[in-house]
Amino acid sequence: MNIPFCDACGVANRDGARFCRACGAQLPDESGDASAPSVAAPASEVPESLRRAFEPEFEFQRRLGRGGMGVVWLAREAALERLVAIKVLRRDDEGDRSMEERFLREARMAARLRHRNVVSVHAVGRRDDIAYFTMDYIDGETLSQRASSRGALPVAEARRIMLETCEGVRHAHRHGIVHRDIKPSNVMLDGEDHVVVLDFGLARPDTGPSLTVSGAVHGTPEYLSPEQVEGGRATLRSDIYALGLTWWLLLTGRPLVDVESATGALAMHVTSDFEGVVLRDSRVPADARRIVASMVARDPARRHASLDDVIEAISALGAGDAEEHAAPTRQVPRARGGAAEATKPAPMPGASPQRKRVRSGSSGSGARDASSPGRARTRERLNELLDKLERKDPPEN
Repeated sequence: MNIPFCDACGVANRDGARFCRACGAQLPDESGDASAPSVAAPASEVPESLRRAFEPEFEFQRRLGRGGMGVVWLAREAALERLVAIKVLRRDDEGDRSMEERFLREARMAARLRHRNVVSVHAVGRRDDIAYFTMDYIDGETLSQRASSRGALPVAEARRIMLETCEGVRHAHRHGIVHRDIKPSNVMLDGEDHVVVLDFGLARPDTGPSLTVSGAVHGTPEYLSPEQVEGGRATLRSDIYALGLTWWLLLTGRPLVDVESATGALAMHVTSDFEGVVLRDSRVPADARRIVASMVARDPARRHASLDDVIEAISALGAGDAEEHAAPTRQVPRARGGAAEATKPAPMPGASPQRKRVRSGSSGSGARDASSPGRARTRERLNELLDKLERKDPPEN
């Protein structure tokens, strides 16, 4: 799960904390990630250790973002007279060999990819025991920022953006890489409005051993697939699920998973009937609804088999869809906690921000039979997550 990191000392803090547990400094309002731009840090806040290690080859200008493993800085590469982004391992993880290996794995996997819709990695290495890699600096906005500033996009624009996003992720899939953390803040639009997929910090090979803790929840709760929530292995179809949620945000201006707590979000993925929610929303053209519904099916077997199929389906959307989308439509009721309720979304039963237990009798729109073995395992897993939060254990990342 994403957790806030202190800008002053780099220590990880609990989700929702306002002040750093180590130094007492005020924490940023959002936990952020390495791809999502944050308030720029002035040059005076660049750690002296970075200046010693990288100057004069790189001149640090400001901080761009931070995430579970690294901090991203904007710097000018003197020899090539260009701006680059430099991602360095967080200070409190220096010396942690497993974290360093995950960090360097991100660089190695991203460096294997050469595609117009995937960020390019230039170099990777260590300087004064600081693990780092350099990559393209993208001067633009994330999909979450686009949706926040403009709301629902015209179908034609949302279609183009999703096609480019899918093409970038498909390129990773063709190289045997599952991204595992697709979300609107990990996709940027550059100055020419072209898509660039970022942040392969949680990516892993489609086959082979994982470097993450077995059974831990990794990723962003609002965009995790049901199989990831239930402790299963992320697959190519897990990325398709997250892409469907991302496209829905662009089409409607609101997320399908719209609750106030991480545990509420996790519960929605394994209990809500997103297929039905999407198919009933008349604000979005029927053809687009059918594609999204397949992408966000709770059962991976019901989703598109590959991004080849998704791209083919999206490409086939007709020009008439844009006209239908532009016509005024009424807002329709949705599943509890869904994206189209006119009022503040109600929490899923047993998964409210007050952290109530998930009971065997809990149900919601489209919820699975509470008596099924799969439902029981899901309740147990969600209650384990709640127990960890109540014991004040640090979230696993």
